[in-house]
Order: sequence, then structure tokens, then C-alpha cells
Amino acid sequence: MSSTTVSAYVAALCSAYDDGAELVHQIKTKRKARKAYQQDLSSHDPSTNELELSLSRGKEVIRAQYDQDAKRFGAACMTGDQTARDALQDIIAHLQSRVISSLKVQWQQDIEADFNALQDVSDQCQDSAILLFMQLAQRIVSSSRIEPPLDPPPSLPNPVSNQFPEPAARSTPSTAGSTTLFVTPSASRSTASLPQSRPIDSGPEKKSHHFTSVAKIAFFRRPKAELRKGI
Repeated sequence: MSSTTVSAYVAALCSAYDDGAELVHQIKTKRKARKAYQQDLSSHDPSTNELELSLSRGKEVIRAQYDQDAKRFGAACMTGDQTARDALQDIIAHLQSRVISSLKVQWQQDIEADFNALQDVSDQCQDSAILLFMQLAQRIVSSSRIEPPLDPPPSLPNPVSNQFPEPAARSTPSTAGSTTLFVTPSASRSTASLPQSRPIDSGPEKKSHHFTSVAKIAFFRRPKAELRKGI
């Protein structure tokens, strides 16, 4: 039965609960037909009704939980995995061997069974089936998760090919209010091609010295007649 789906096992489990509830109903009908039961109403065991209720409730609860999970997960829940199928097979075997077989013996041979113990088995099978569906749902959710792809590592810039652009010319104001232009020469430009700086007058002292020299030259270049007169 390893190839049987979870859906088929759930149908078999619900059928076993139906069989158990039907057997309890037949046992109650058989008791009512007896004259001893009609004369002594105290011989009626209330645990029979409780077992019948447990079997009917087990089928409804298991079917409702399975339908809810099948609607949510679809084929993944209907097919299930090997763990869920094996667990359902064990639950069905336990219910049939403990409850169904005992009820059949009582109905056929009138051997009284312990209905309280059978009710405990019915409730345990119901709880085990609900727990099985919850665990199956967790496995389905875990297996369907897709891990997001890892981001590629950021590419580092190549220090050889990463050439910085040549800085633009910037100007700074000089002390005299004029603007002096500073340009950073590039690596490919030769310093020999730069224009040579021109001498700048050193100030009023150099201008006074230049004026005195010119006056002397003009004095000695005067006409001789003026020199004789002492002019």
C-alpha cells in the first residue's frame, strides 16, 4: 500500500469510523430486541452512546481537516509523502484491530466489550490523524520554499584603469584685486614648454634709480654753448 495516496488512506479511515458507528448502532438495536433488556432498563450501558458519538465525531473532524488542507495545498496534500501514508496506515490498522474487531465480536457472539476503552482508542486515532495533517502541512510548506538567489559580490574598481580626470583650472583672487590663474600641468606636458616668467619691477626705489640715470645722460648730451655759459 506504499503507492496509495493520502486521499485514499483518509477515505479508508473515514470508512472505518463509519463501520464502527454502524456496529454500535446494531448492538443497541439488538439489545432493545431482547426481553431482558425491556424488563431491566438498568442493564443499559451509557458508554455505548458515548462510543457511538466518538466514532461519528471522528469521521467528521478528520474529513473536515483533510478537505481544508487539500483545498490549501492541492495535489501535494492529496498525494502526501511516505511519512504521512505510513502513519495513516498505522492509524487505520489500530482502529480496526482494537475497535472494529471488538464490536464485531460483541455483535456476533454477544461478548460484552469495554466501551470506555474503545472510546479512548477512537479519540486517540482521531487526535493522531489531526496531528498527522498538521505535520504534513509543515513539510509541504518547508519543501515549497525557494531560497532567494545570493547577490553577486560588488565589483571593485581596477586601480590601473581607473584614471582620474585632469583637474580643471581654478582661480584665486590676488592681493591687488586682480585674478591669478593656476593650472596644474598634466603628466604628459613638458616643463620646457611653459612660458618663462618676465621680470617685474621691484617698486618705487628701482623707478627712482632709473629716472636719475636718464637725467644724467640728458645733462651730458646738452649743446657745448650751453655748457660754456654754465647752464
